Amino acid sequence: MLRVLIVGCGEMGSRHLQALASLPMVTHIEVLDPRPESLQLGRDRLQELLGPRPSTEISWITSIQQA
Repeated sequence: MLRVLIVGCGEMGSRHLQALASLPMVTHIEVLDPRPESLQLGRDRLQELLGPRPSTEISWITSIQQA
């Protein structure tokens, strides 16, 4: 099982999030971006692609100290 940190969740980072969240071996994803609108984009794209994924834990963080 893998734990992943994505740094940046804008246009490209949110697409990486979609791909990683679809992998069964990824169990926890931390998404780091200081901009609330980028984190919201990630949430929106994840929801539109996958719907709820109870087996993957997602943490939305705004600083590297939280990671």
